[in-house]
Amino acid sequence: VTSSGLAVLCAVLVVRIVRREGASPTVERAVVAAMLMGTCFWIAGLWSNGVWFFAHVVAFTASLLALDEAGGRARGPLLGAWLGVAFLSRQLALYGLPVLLAVLWVRRGAINPRSRSAHLLGATATFGVCVGLYLVINQLRFGSPLETGYGAIPLDGHLAARVSRYGLFHVAYVPFNAIYMFFQGPSFVFAGDRMLRPVGLDAMGTSLTF
Repeated sequence: VTSSGLAVLCAVLVVRIVRREGASPTVERAVVAAMLMGTCFWIAGLWSNGVWFFAHVVAFTASLLALDEAGGRARGPLLGAWLGVAFLSRQLALYGLPVLLAVLWVRRGAINPRSRSAHLLGATATFGVCVGLYLVINQLRFGSPLETGYGAIPLDGHLAARVSRYGLFHVAYVPFNAIYMFFQGPSFVFAGDRMLRPVGLDAMGTSLTF
């Protein structure tokens, strides 16, 4: 139920963001449909009864709130707080920071150029508070501010074999990850003695390109 409510909020935010850029109603509807059904948001919402995928939904929603703020009223502290919430849910939301700060700089310049630096610092400060909170939580839970807990996740199958050989980060993962990130098309899985019964899609997913 919560994820459904967040999905509605995301749709509203996407419409507001693209409308601000002068998109037509047709484009607005197309972008919302693409966001809800053409990205990982759909499957994350379906599987959000567990904390892992619910965190994805929360992080995406908070990132959209930050983007809406950056291109709208451009209040730096609020932007940083929203992106901080996204970071606390999914750490890789960190990659959105330079993009959002750039949008904030441009938008704040259109509103009041003299306040750009103050709002940039405000965004960085509130985001930094969230990062600091994350480090404190790691210290309390795992005994180290830089320990994320990922190493304690129980794995099986090919993931267990990979991590036991290479650990969480290794150059050996680059070819596989690059292919699935940028080149892999939809891969349908067939089952049965004759391999003629379609049962789903490759669980590794489809590339961002497709």
